[in-house]
Amino acid sequence: MTSLLETSLLEGNRVQEGLKIQTAELSTFLTACVGRINVLPAGEVPLGEAVGCAAGASGLVPAGELVSVATTMELTSRGFTSLRVHPRPRVFVVAVGDEIDAAERAKLLAALLELGGVRVTSLAGMSEESDDALEVLENQLDSIDFVVLSADVESELFIALSQLIDLSVVQLKSEPGGVCAFAELRSPGGRAIPLVVLPTEWRAMAVLSEVLVGPMVRRRGGDHEIYQPIVRARLTSAVTPKMRGSTRDRAFIPGRLHEKKGMWHVEPLATLHAPPIKGLSDSVFATSNCLAVIPAGTKELEKGDVVGVMRLDGRRTGG
Repeated sequence: MTSLLETSLLEGNRVQEGLKIQTAELSTFLTACVGRINVLPAGEVPLGEAVGCAAGASGLVPAGELVSVATTMELTSRGFTSLRVHPRPRVFVVAVGDEIDAAERAKLLAALLELGGVRVTSLAGMSEESDDALEVLENQLDSIDFVVLSADVESELFIALSQLIDLSVVQLKSEPGGVCAFAELRSPGGRAIPLVVLPTEWRAMAVLSEVLVGPMVRRRGGDHEIYQPIVRARLTSAVTPKMRGSTRDRAFIPGRLHEKKGMWHVEPLATLHAPPIKGLSDSVFATSNCLAVIPAGTKELEKGDVVGVMRLDGRRTGG
C-alpha cells in the first residue's frame, strides 16, 4: 500500500489556497489531524462538497481532489493543522472448491465487499486439486494489502497453507456463521498482509463479509467510523423459522431500513436461503441496507416486533 501522505493546512501562518490530494489511488480515506495525532471530534466537521463527507473527520475523497479554501479555513478554525491521506487497501479475493462454484463464489464475495466500499483489485476461483494455488497467492503478495479467502478449513489447500503460516482459528457463533481463520502473510519485501478465511457456505460468507471483513479493511485504510450504531426498528413482516434457519445462535437477516413518523422500520428480505448461482443472493444484498439481528433462541417474530438493526455502510437508507 502506498505510504501515508500528510499535507499541512497552513503555509507559514496562512491557510493554503487550495490543497490537492496527490495519490495514485482511485480514492482514499482523508483524516483531519491536530498536530500529528488523529482525532475524531465530538461534533460534525463539514469538510465540504469537495471532500464529500459531513460526518466526523474521515471520509472518501477522489484522487487529485482539490480541497477548497472554505474547507481548509473551517478546519483550521477548529484547530486542525493538517490532513492525512490513507490510500485504500488493495484486496485479493480467493475462493477454493469445485472449479465452477469457486469462480461464482469469488465473484459474489468481491461484489459484496465492493458494495460495502472495499476496493477489490483482483480475484480468483481455484479448484482444491490445483497445484499452483499457493503460487498464485504468492505472486499477488507484492501488489496487495489484504487477502480474503473462502475455503473449507479441512480442504487440502487450507491444510497446505496452514503448514506454511501460523493460523489462529476462532468460531463465530451466529446463524449463518462458521469457522473464520485469521493469519498474517508476508510479502517478499517483508510487509505484513492480513489473511481472513471465510466459510464456503454462501450465507455465512455473505454475512461475515459485511460484519467482519469490510470493517477490518476500512480500519486498516485509516477509517475511524467502521461501524454505525445499532438502531431499534419494527418489523414490517414476520420472521419465520424458514427465513432464519437454526434458532441456536444469533441470526443476521438482510433487510431494508426506513424511517416513518419518527420510528425506524425494517423489511426483512425473505430470500435468505436462495443459492447464489440462481442470481438471488447478490440481488438480496445489493438491495439491502441493513442486517436485522435476531436473538438466539428466537423461534418466530411477528409483524410489529422490535429488533436490533445493523446499518450497512455505503448504502442509502430509504425514506
